[in-house]
Amino acid sequence: MTLVEAEQIYYERYVKAFEWITDPCIRTFLINSGVQHGTGRAFGFLKAVMEPLEPKDAVTANPYILLKHLVQERAEFYDNIIRKHPAQRKFKRGWAGRMARDLSEPSPDKLTEDFRLGIRNVILTLYSKHHPNPFVAIIEALRKL
Repeated sequence: MTLVEAEQIYYERYVKAFEWITDPCIRTFLINSGVQHGTGRAFGFLKAVMEPLEPKDAVTANPYILLKHLVQERAEFYDNIIRKHPAQRKFKRGWAGRMARDLSEPSPDKLTEDFRLGIRNVILTLYSKHHPNPFVAIIEALRKL
């Protein structure tokens, strides 16, 4: 497979599903959620966050609120995995690291950008301290915002 073919597959499978999201930070977070969990699950995160509205309404949603709830939804997803399958706890650092990397794209919205930097730092701090379940702490931090 050539690099061009791989890029086309990546675009078709992951990027295309979320290219209509206008905020680059949220779009990148959803695309990378789709890479890790499948686009169906990533779209499910968006749908859960947007209820009772439709996912298409994310275009006009407050980007700060949308990103905050998407991060919380994904953290709760990881927390549920750890609670249901304690042996999966060994992957928590990798998941937390990936979640922090998925928040690396800046947002043009000032409030969203401040949130992105803050929650990314929380995740990286928990990652570096080998927290027993960083996702519980992330969820708690998000609830205080």
